[in-house]
Amino acid sequence: MPVPFPRFSLRCLTALLVFLLLAVAFPFFAHAQRGIMEGVLRDGERQNTRRTPTATRGLTPSLFDPNVMQQDIADLRLLTPPLERPIDPDTYRLGPGDHLLISMTEIGSGFAVTVTPEGLLAVPTVGEFPVAGLALTAVKKLVEQRARPKFHTGNISTILLYPRQFRITVAGSVNNPGQIVATPIDRVSDILYLTNRIPEEMGRMAASDSLFVFPSARGSDRNIQIRRQDGSSVRVDLRRYLTSGRLEDNPPLTDGDVVFVPVRNAENGTVALSGAVNLPGIYEYAEGDNLRLLLDLAGGLSDVADRSRVEIARTVFRADGTVVTETISVDLTQGQRALDTPIQARDRIFVRTAVASRARHVVTVKGEVRYPGVYPTPPDGVLLTRLIDLAGGFTEDAYIAGGKALRPLDPGASANDPTMEKIARLRMSRIDPQEIADFETQAVFRQQALVADFDRLFRSQDFSTDIRLQHGDIVVIPSRNETVRVAGQVASPGQISFGPEKKLDDYIREAGGLGKHARRSHIRIIKAETFDWMTPDRTSIEIGDMIWVPRNPRRDYYAIFKETLSVTATLTTLYLVLQQIAK
Repeated sequence: MPVPFPRFSLRCLTALLVFLLLAVAFPFFAHAQRGIMEGVLRDGERQNTRRTPTATRGLTPSLFDPNVMQQDIADLRLLTPPLERPIDPDTYRLGPGDHLLISMTEIGSGFAVTVTPEGLLAVPTVGEFPVAGLALTAVKKLVEQRARPKFHTGNISTILLYPRQFRITVAGSVNNPGQIVATPIDRVSDILYLTNRIPEEMGRMAASDSLFVFPSARGSDRNIQIRRQDGSSVRVDLRRYLTSGRLEDNPPLTDGDVVFVPVRNAENGTVALSGAVNLPGIYEYAEGDNLRLLLDLAGGLSDVADRSRVEIARTVFRADGTVVTETISVDLTQGQRALDTPIQARDRIFVRTAVASRARHVVTVKGEVRYPGVYPTPPDGVLLTRLIDLAGGFTEDAYIAGGKALRPLDPGASANDPTMEKIARLRMSRIDPQEIADFETQAVFRQQALVADFDRLFRSQDFSTDIRLQHGDIVVIPSRNETVRVAGQVASPGQISFGPEKKLDDYIREAGGLGKHARRSHIRIIKAETFDWMTPDRTSIEIGDMIWVPRNPRRDYYAIFKETLSVTATLTTLYLVLQQIAK
């Protein structure tokens, strides 16, 4: 009688055959998959090169172009922090949904109340009254006025606990038009960043159609409109906001606003800048543009620019139907009037290069002057007062008393050393210890401060304190918006108001406290002007400084164990070999 083949042996044999089959087929499968992925990537690259319409080639990309957003949109800081500064009670206007705390010390308690959908504020034992549209300061006075007849003694205070939410409408050239929830502290950039996220369906369309263009890529970033409920309209210029930091160009939103993003006029609504500017290109035109603003958008003049020879080529359509080109010459050394030269759509601005002998002697002005940049100087130098005059004078936000004049010990080094800029801007988590040591060495020996009393010189007009600057010197005029930046492992990183009495813990507390992975023992103060990294016990915190809170390092204990085991085995083997030799 034949012996039946065991069932478990058949299973084992089947599993072995499947394993061998997979082992043979896997290399071919992986190679095929790699070929498919490479093909997809090549197709994607071809689509990206074909996805730019002919009309917009050379035009500076929109801030909300998906290609820009996928790269470094977070580094542009378009998204402001949840609360960028304390709310101003004189300008904040209440509406339905605002949450308030009304405290009355006479009764020893407070009432948490919410503005009703009808815009009323109902205070227990006091009554109800309309507050919609009133400034927070006015509401504080109104509550005290209504409550005082019933509570004759003690303090009566009204505090905004947290702001309301409301709906606004976003329309025009955005990826996700429609209604979106906003708050009174949201700015236009916050909302547009959210509405220009790429929907899944739109991403599939872009992947399948090489001619598909995202709506946000066609949208304007200089002529955005906010249409208010009262019929008024506000123009928003986000590119100017990112260039100058003017909050007026990126206003907050209010109930019922309609944000409309028009399509950029790539044919006739542009201005071209070329020559000795830092970022030459074609820029969108906005009504009211002048020469200063366009040069700011182009990153300012380069260090070889001839400020006395700026030419504007303008197309003029005559009444007889003919078209001519006029050339307007502008001498920027004439000061503010030259910078205010009006610009029209279709203008072409060309900045000539200075003579080489003049370009070799330059000084740099940074910060709160009308026109920061690099200025040619005579071989014997230039007076500080003359340099500030060439730069158009101070801006309204200039903190003149905090001005500094710095002299690099190596005048041949660029004022914007790429290595220094790279290290200063990178996150600390990306910098290894050797780079830190190199940075600190360069920061210490790179420049020294010149003795200059800016307040006495410019405010008191004591010209005996004027100093002569030489080639390579750097003048820095800080902003009177006195802030200290807190970054890294804190709950709410951002700018904190400077206070002469504030300590390190005060700034960290205002930034929401240390994060879960913060490394307190390695907190550093990065000085505003020298970029020195200093421990908190070695320096005081000054205007413009950065407080960096690093992250606790992640340790791979398994790798450490393996390395230790390997070294131990090697040493043991060496010991045994030496023992054998000794015998």
